[in-house]
Amino acid sequence: VYNDQDKLNHSSSGAIFPLMAEWVIQQNGIVFGAAFDNEFDVIHDWSATNDGIKRFYTSKYVQSNIMECYSKLAEFLKNGRFVLFSGTPCQIAAIRSYLGKDYERLILIECACHGVPSPKVWKSYRTYLSRKYLEDEQISYVNFREKIDGRLFFLRVCSQKRSYVGAPRVDPYLKAFLNNLILRPSCAAC
Repeated sequence: VYNDQDKLNHSSSGAIFPLMAEWVIQQNGIVFGAAFDNEFDVIHDWSATNDGIKRFYTSKYVQSNIMECYSKLAEFLKNGRFVLFSGTPCQIAAIRSYLGKDYERLILIECACHGVPSPKVWKSYRTYLSRKYLEDEQISYVNFREKIDGRLFFLRVCSQKRSYVGAPRVDPYLKAFLNNLILRPSCAAC
């Protein structure tokens, strides 16, 4: 049983990702995962440090921009490094297709995927939240699976002075996500 309370509190799925990611880092490896950029768009990025992988801990209910991750991943593998990649089933399939062969030092974590909304939908909703609840202050924190009162599924969006918390039955974004109203059309045919 994994009992690092800090990692359990800051992870979405029982902290299995931090445990595996830290092992890869100890092997002088590289970890890829979904993170928020400075504008809270979701990107895929990589890190070789335990501090750097903290950005990947939580779930992001948005399609990530993969940028150059596949080519960087291939480069690290060719240099003999361990690589861990966490992503959606379609991203894992793309990696396998891109690489064209299996690598002994490649660990793939395929997230259970409900589907992903478009980044444009998420950006529009962030703007709405900022105007309605944060008085147009810049967003400084987002968590799609905030743990509150022992329950694990609240959207929390904060600025430096204000905070919004939405439950799945009430928050428009989570309701639309859970009812498959804002998922990418390709998600129905993966």
